[in-house]
Formats: sequence, structure tokens, C-alpha cells
Amino acid sequence: MEAYIVFNNQSAAPEFVSGWGLSVFFRSKRLLFDTGSETNALLHNFSLFNITPSEIHSIFLSHFHWDHAGGLLGLLPHLSSPKIFLHRGFSSGFIAEIRRLGGEVVLFNEPSKIGPGVYTTGPLESSSPEAALIFDIQGKLALFTGCAHPGILNLVHKTKELWGKVPLLVGGGFHLLQMSRKKIFFIAQELHRLGVRLVAPSHCTGQKALEVFADIFRNGFVAMGAGKILFLEKLMRKF
Repeated sequence: MEAYIVFNNQSAAPEFVSGWGLSVFFRSKRLLFDTGSETNALLHNFSLFNITPSEIHSIFLSHFHWDHAGGLLGLLPHLSSPKIFLHRGFSSGFIAEIRRLGGEVVLFNEPSKIGPGVYTTGPLESSSPEAALIFDIQGKLALFTGCAHPGILNLVHKTKELWGKVPLLVGGGFHLLQMSRKKIFFIAQELHRLGVRLVAPSHCTGQKALEVFADIFRNGFVAMGAGKILFLEKLMRKF
């Protein structure tokens, strides 16, 4: 299974447009996770990946912040009746606009199955309710977060509570930008102690935290950036 990093704070290749936010396309699932902050960058980066908007059958939004949901409304006219997975953290006005633009809204407020081998934690409470995606890849779990506002450790513990095991891979925004190095070090060590072996932090994680995670996880640290493709099965096969 391949994860295409369509939108991110940094670019893995100069031709890809970067910006504040996150969007990842899971091609074999035809599922887009978050939509970054604006549509034009998404469409530009899609074209560089040779991804056509018609390939997107469903979109999952982690939480109602502009840097994760901002690209959606402009993207909808390019799609054909996509399913949009949302939870209680989204406004009724936003939901109405999605429906007006042809999106089929699927509301969830509990841990749910999104599709074959794809699940969500359901929304966890924080400054903005946020849900994460979980992929079952040949019996191993991969957790993808938008910003991890509820706390990256809390999301990993929630995954263990629901599935009885810790995700082998954790990727996405870790929300550690303003955190002290000491606390970041504790979080990284704790994730490793719990059994996480691969991390692909990006977006709101922060350079300081990236350095700490790279030092602790070493070969299990995966650099991110718009234009990067993560071959998840290949990565997880090593552990």
C-alpha cells in the first residue's frame, strides 16, 4: 500500500508545492486523508504524482482546522460524488456546503470501519475534536494523525485499547512544535517503549522534535515532505 504525501510543510522535491498543512492519498484505498490548506497546491501536486481527481472515492478529515480542511471545498467540483467522512467537530454550515457541492457526507462519532482494512479511532476530545486513521496491513497497524491535538501518546493508547495492539507505524502531525526538548524526548522514548517501531512525523511536529525522533528511532525514522511516497508494506515488513 502506497501513501502519497500530497501536501506538507516541506517538499521532498522542488517541483512540489509545500504549505502549512497536511494531505495524504492512499491510492489503493482511493482515500484522501485531509486536504491541506488550499486546493491549487493539491491539484498541482496530484498532477506531478499522475493522480487524477477521479481516483479519489472518499475523503477523511481529521479535524476542522483550515490547514487540514481548507482544500476540500475547492476540490469537490473536480470529483464525482465522493464520500466525505466527518465527525461532530465540523460545523453544520460546512457540512451543508459539502452537500451543495455534491459530496456525500458520512458522519461518525465512534470508532468505525471506513473501508476494507481502514478504520478510525473516532473523535478524541481536545481543543478541536480530532480523529485518526488506522490501517490494518497484513495484521500490522499503521496510525495516521492529522495534528494529534489530543496527544500522540493518547492516540496510540486509544489504538491499543481498540485493537489490542500498538501501531507499528505512526505518521502525520505530532503537534510538538511548542514543546520542550525534554518532554519531546519523553514522548519519543515512550512511543518506542510501547512498541512503535516506525515514525513518519511531519507538519506540526517541528524541527526540534524531528531531530529527537530521528535520534531515537534511527532506521525507523521516515522523512516526510510533499512529493514523498511511503511504501507501507515494504517499510513494515522489516519489523
